[in-house]
Amino acid sequence: METLLEQQRRYHEERERLIDAQTKEMLHKKSTNREQINSDHRLKILLDRYMECTSTLKELYEDRDGLRKEEIAALSGPNEFAEFYSRLRAIKEFHRKHPNEIQVPMSVEFDELNKARENPSEEMM
Repeated sequence: METLLEQQRRYHEERERLIDAQTKEMLHKKSTNREQINSDHRLKILLDRYMECTSTLKELYEDRDGLRKEEIAALSGPNEFAEFYSRLRAIKEFHRKHPNEIQVPMSVEFDELNKARENPSEEMM
């Protein structure tokens, strides 16, 4: 249901959150070797996700199929209000068809990472 521009925005947000999580992870004091090893594993996972988001963004910006260019043209064309209302109708229709669909915000996942860092006695992932 997401448009290409919304996907790009989401990937940029995720990359920023990943960098923030990596920074917090590296600055957090580790008192034992076990905490250091677990921290290194978390950093590797965060780095892998960052690289995955980056490669996906690169593919979206290359716009091989021309969909991004079409979407930008539709939003900036002479009928931008008609385009806006047609997209709004599509969103309302989607939510009418799927009323119980749950979307977990990205911030929840990163809050769980922060909790895992603050409570090293509990196992993560």
